[in-house]
Amino acid sequence: GNEDGNDTIYIQDNGIGIEEEHLEHIFEMFYRATAQAKGSGLGLYILKQAASKIDLDVRIDSEWGKGTMVALIFNNHQNDVEYKPELISESV
Repeated sequence: GNEDGNDTIYIQDNGIGIEEEHLEHIFEMFYRATAQAKGSGLGLYILKQAASKIDLDVRIDSEWGKGTMVALIFNNHQNDVEYKPELISESV
């Protein structure tokens, strides 16, 4: 998809969802929103850390009992850079 000129990937599941009180903590290291989760609590933490390195926004919307939607928004900065061919030199 395209959100405000940025490329966006949406991922949706129909799992148990995440209760609202847990949403603010899901990117914390070792945080598991439910005892039903079999993971280590590192997946979303690692995603958030990696995303910050490449200017990727991660947004999560979830409803308990219905599922979760994750939006990965790739900030498009191509228009922020002014093309200056004089700064490009040929390798010798």
